[in-house]
Amino acid sequence: MPEKISLPLLLAENLLLYLNGVYAYADVPKHPPHTPGPYRALIDTAASHSWVKPHIGDTIPTHSLEGYVVDRGDGVEEEAGLDVKSGFMKGLLGRPVKGWIQLAPPLPAVEILLLSGDFGAPADLVVGMDIICTFLQCAVLIRGTKYQPSLVIEY
Repeated sequence: MPEKISLPLLLAENLLLYLNGVYAYADVPKHPPHTPGPYRALIDTAASHSWVKPHIGDTIPTHSLEGYVVDRGDGVEEEAGLDVKSGFMKGLLGRPVKGWIQLAPPLPAVEILLLSGDFGAPADLVVGMDIICTFLQCAVLIRGTKYQPSLVIEY
């Protein structure tokens, strides 16, 4: 039976949502952690890929993009590249790395292809839809100004 967890998010002045306590690993973690992780993540439901800043990416092995293809929705596949063409990450250069991200101690760590680069947000990593879609269900709940926003995950 699936379990659910609600993680508190910080709503910053710029109206971006942040999650504290995230882990990033170069290898699969051998034991589940008992305390929150050291990193802050920007939750970006408009980003297709997750990013890590270089201080994390430099500890994770580089991963080749050879063999990856992208379909931009018109049925034509092309080789995957690092040219970010839209959104706030437009023009950023990223180095592909393959690591493990764990959003909170009770959740499983997710092996994922990440881009390592210097993005302009006060966070250590950007959690995009590639990580969010690994869960059975995931929702960002914002209920006015009286309640703290949360990330609700079913796993």
